[in-house]
Formats: sequence, C-alpha cells, structure tokens
Amino acid sequence: MAIPYKYKFSRSFSDGLAIVQNSKGLYGYINTTGKEAIPLQYKSGGDFSEGLAPVQNTKGKWGFINKQGKVVIPFKFTDAQDFSEGLASVKNAKKQVGFIDKSGA
Repeated sequence: MAIPYKYKFSRSFSDGLAIVQNSKGLYGYINTTGKEAIPLQYKSGGDFSEGLAPVQNTKGKWGFINKQGKVVIPFKFTDAQDFSEGLASVKNAKKQVGFIDKSGA
C-alpha cells in the first residue's frame, strides 16, 4: 500500500497532487508519497490543472491556489472550475458566468 486509508474522500492525482477530505469535512492536497502538501482547510476544491486549483474557503467563496498553497486568485467567486487551455469558468454573486485567465482577469 502506497498511501494508507486515512481520508474520507480522495480523487486521483493531477499535476502531482490529489485532493483529499478528512473526517471533519475539510479538504486539502497530498503529494504522491501521501504527505499533506497543502493543509486540509478548505470547504471544497477541485483538481490542479495548469498549476492552479479552485478551492472554496469556509465562508463559501471560491478562489485559486498554486501548488505551494498560496492564494493567487482571491476568494470572490460563488463557483469556479478547473483551468483548461489557460481559462477557467467562474460565477459571480450576480450569477453571471464568465472565464478568467491565470491572473484573474
């Protein structure tokens, strides 16, 4: 066994990290050795794609983090999806859907 069964939920690895959920319902990311690379502190999250992952803070807002766990696009969206071809779909408080680039523009 490469990684012990200690998480309530996990997804497959993407960009070298996998999202996992602990018994308290918080999400974070582990590396391929099973070590927590990004602390389990998020309400939800998506897969890493193109170096970024969408995550939801405990206040319900979505933003994006890099593989070091640093917030690179602030928590201001009501929904966010993974990046693909340099763009990610997001939804604002007015329920408008659009696309952002990796700088958040």
